[in-house]
Amino acid sequence: MAVINFARREIITRIVYFGAPGAGTTSNVRYLYAHGRWKTNGPLLPFGPEEGEQTHFFELVPEDVDLPGFSMRVRLYSLPGGLADRAHREEVLRDADAIVLVADARPGRNEGNIDALLDLDRLLKDLDVELSTLPMVFQVNHTDHEHAEDVREVVYDLNPYGHPTIPARASEGIGVEETLSRVMDGILQSVRDNLAGQPTSLHVHAIHRREDTAAEAVLEAHLRAIALARAEAGEQTEERARPWTRSNYDILPTGPAVEVPYQPPELIGMRPVHILDTRLDREHVHVDLVLDDSEAGHPTRLRVTLVPPSRVMSTPTAVNPGTPHTDGTVPAVPTREEVTKSLPDKIEIVSRAPDSKGWVWYGVAGAAAGIVAGLLLGFLIWG
Repeated sequence: MAVINFARREIITRIVYFGAPGAGTTSNVRYLYAHGRWKTNGPLLPFGPEEGEQTHFFELVPEDVDLPGFSMRVRLYSLPGGLADRAHREEVLRDADAIVLVADARPGRNEGNIDALLDLDRLLKDLDVELSTLPMVFQVNHTDHEHAEDVREVVYDLNPYGHPTIPARASEGIGVEETLSRVMDGILQSVRDNLAGQPTSLHVHAIHRREDTAAEAVLEAHLRAIALARAEAGEQTEERARPWTRSNYDILPTGPAVEVPYQPPELIGMRPVHILDTRLDREHVHVDLVLDDSEAGHPTRLRVTLVPPSRVMSTPTAVNPGTPHTDGTVPAVPTREEVTKSLPDKIEIVSRAPDSKGWVWYGVAGAAAGIVAGLLLGFLIWG
């Protein structure tokens, strides 16, 4: 997702070099950092496993792009096929504006090239992105090998959409600049079309932020997001049987809308804009939200874990459990009418975006709506 910062008159885009193990994704990024014709902004930063292949990332600043009134910053990432950590791979590919698929021309590598393409397609689909809609260039690397396959043979099964194909010897820099120039052409055309109001596959997020974002801060945000994704995935164990997914919710009956009479003045201008995911296990209701502050002009991703009704009802300050049954027992879950009278004070915020304005009230806003949904779901499940 390209970012347009109107305060700095700057457009920031992301290009990911993806390929099979040993294809040469890192060689491309390293060469462009050391010898590229465009100015770099900050250091070359590796991240990933301590041993084996890693992602390498840096920013460059093209000085000859045709975008009147705007400068451009490009973030380049290598994503070698040897990296198996799904959280890492999804974080690097998330919001990619263009892809360079680095194929290996050496003998016996065609199957690995095809596997890399299929893997890329699956990863992007999980991120709700269609590979065919992204600007893309195929680079056929290792063409200097004594028994290298013909370039046309290498891409025959890889390139049904006719994306540009560049032969290369990335370790020597041959074809590297041309590959970047071709993929940049695709990005620039998408940006121009978007600025002109024409439909395009490029998603643009507008912000108004005068301060610069250093490459180190970008890397720190990536590492934090990867750690949170790993922690979240670790919570999904087989012991927590009853794996509720979005499709499972379709079997539940639709209940009446419930309005919560609660809106502190601090919430003015802050609103949820998208629900990324909802999950239900035996102990918690999980809600993954995107909230936006109209003044700050940038979204905040917030994951909220809602305490189940059985635990909410055990606290002295929780929702009034209502009138006891005739046998003297107190109902474990309040009625729908009682839910609207007050809100439970027990929520657990498990993660939030760093340095986000008003994050506490974002959490309250998301939880206010989410707690009601959690209690109603609890009424259906535990009641």
